[in-house]
Amino acid sequence: MEKASSRRRKALQFGAVVGVTAAAVLSANPAMAAVEVATVSPSSGPTAGGNTVTLSVATLSDPAQSFIQGSTAVTLENAATCSASLTAAPSFPLVAPAAVTVVSATKLAFTVPSGATTTGGISAANDYNVCAYSAPGAVPGASTAAWTLIGKAEAAGGTYHVGASPTITSITPRAAGTQGGGTLIISGTGLDSTGTWSLGGTTVTPTVNGAFTLATVTIPAHAAGGPFALVHTKSEGGTAIYPAAFTYAAGLNVTPNTASNTKARTDVSVTGTNFSSINFTTTTGKTPDDANGHVYLVKGNYDPAKTGLVKANPQTTECLNVVPISDSELLCSLYLAGGGYSMSTARTVSATVTGTTLTAAAGAFGPADVGMLVTGPTTITAGTYITAIIDPTKVMLSKAPTAAITTATNIVLSPSRSFSDATLTASSTALTSGGTAAFAASDVGRPISGVGIPAGTTISAVGSATGATLSQAATASASGTYVIGAAPLNEVPIGVYTVTVVNSGAVDAQNTPAYQRSVINSGSTFTVADF
Repeated sequence: MEKASSRRRKALQFGAVVGVTAAAVLSANPAMAAVEVATVSPSSGPTAGGNTVTLSVATLSDPAQSFIQGSTAVTLENAATCSASLTAAPSFPLVAPAAVTVVSATKLAFTVPSGATTTGGISAANDYNVCAYSAPGAVPGASTAAWTLIGKAEAAGGTYHVGASPTITSITPRAAGTQGGGTLIISGTGLDSTGTWSLGGTTVTPTVNGAFTLATVTIPAHAAGGPFALVHTKSEGGTAIYPAAFTYAAGLNVTPNTASNTKARTDVSVTGTNFSSINFTTTTGKTPDDANGHVYLVKGNYDPAKTGLVKANPQTTECLNVVPISDSELLCSLYLAGGGYSMSTARTVSATVTGTTLTAAAGAFGPADVGMLVTGPTTITAGTYITAIIDPTKVMLSKAPTAAITTATNIVLSPSRSFSDATLTASSTALTSGGTAAFAASDVGRPISGVGIPAGTTISAVGSATGATLSQAATASASGTYVIGAAPLNEVPIGVYTVTVVNSGAVDAQNTPAYQRSVINSGSTFTVADF
């Protein structure tokens, strides 16, 4: 095999010019030639290395500085300048001649070694200059001749930059209108404002905080569709992809957009996008907070984020029995006067109770259970009732039991109850109990019947567990057994609401990568009136 020094001498022949011999060139330049100035591409890469980088000289000023296969080595030096020569193995990353691919006399390629980490630095902890050497041996010091610098990509702040690959852990919001606008908040690690970002293929330029953990950017306009990916590639290398990150909705259009809360049922048409991909099979009103699709009437901006045990801003009511007509239209029914589903009947559930949370072994709770009386074990306080539905298996109680119920126990739910120790006074609206009535706030609005009570009477106020006020005065003084009936389903209050379509009605659904929610726009506004 021809020796490297012989090959490098032959490279001098390329320096011949018309009328000038190679010998003349040598005699004219007896001193060491100037080191070739090179450029590195790409100029950055990931911490782990393993990526390919090229070093190129635009115009070769001296053939003696040619890159030659097998005798050219590369170093990444975290110093202000490249070393003029090397006589011993360096502490910085080195690529031996055998690992360097010479493309031409002016261009070489190499794989960045894993040693090129964020340790050390020039002006920052991840900057390197790239240096090429004439290498007579496998490592500096392996032969009597030193390694001599022949090419360099050198700058005060380094020419090759190393950094950790980014990660994206969450974004909010997850949807917007096609017009864009508003702020997208991106959380993660190693985020970079000088790298590239795209949302659904549209380039964006976020602002990144000093800890590189939070980025904010104005949401760009985009055609309806999604969910689209958010992609970030750092300038130092490494890419983070957050799939199914963001949905663009064209906005909803609701017809009619107003109805009376005295009307039993109002059928509405909702036009929008992506309805075919949503499962609306559980929109009967029994499970309004399950993980399937729902159409809600919301006061303000719907927010499923968990606050305590419930949504931060929940739906006021649900549009029932959703039927998707096409990908862009659905039909459903609003029951603004209450109703739309049958009232709950008395039943027994096997459940545990911790604090005010009752958890059933099998879920079937729905809106019609709110106000149901809860009885059973002696630890349940008299007058306890259901105040809210958390999910199909959990409800919130008005009172905690005197001791936690930690094993599954039969608990009775009743829409009505009776008591026999009450007295009435003719022409008075006061109803007094010896204690078994256990009046509670949930009794307000419920029907009550018994001796001396006119038909259609309800409880209008509760003063204490033993005293309540009737909506009509007693027709006679009496005592006996009285029955408090099931709570009526309340009408939706008069006001302006937003129709909101979601692909999951669960609490904290916004943290699910595929979560979709329609945006607020003028067409999604719905007015409840009393005409």
